[in-house]
Amino acid sequence: IEEAFHADMKEKKLADQTQFEQQLENERELILTNTVTTFRDSVTRAKEYIKANTESTKAMVAELDKTAATLKADIEETEGTLSKGETEMDVFADKGRKLTTSLAAATEEDTELSGKLAELE
Repeated sequence: IEEAFHADMKEKKLADQTQFEQQLENERELILTNTVTTFRDSVTRAKEYIKANTESTKAMVAELDKTAATLKADIEETEGTLSKGETEMDVFADKGRKLTTSLAAATEEDTELSGKLAELE
């Protein structure tokens, strides 16, 4: 009876050990599966985030390109206006010099005529 009891206990202990090892293996597999799933989900979210940021960045770059083109056109227009203004200022300066020369000549002629008039009187 004692031998049968010990054999039965040994068998039960072996069965319990096997069951415990099986449960431990199942838990390991579950943890590994959850870890892999979590990692895959994280990678998927990271890819989606990168894709969204890439599209957002492309949109910003396109907007910056449009702004740069507008600024370039504004600068070219301003340079053209300045150049035209400088040319107009040069024309006015030439006219002013001519008028000053004409005025000086008229003043000199007036002085001569005034002198001649004084002689005649």
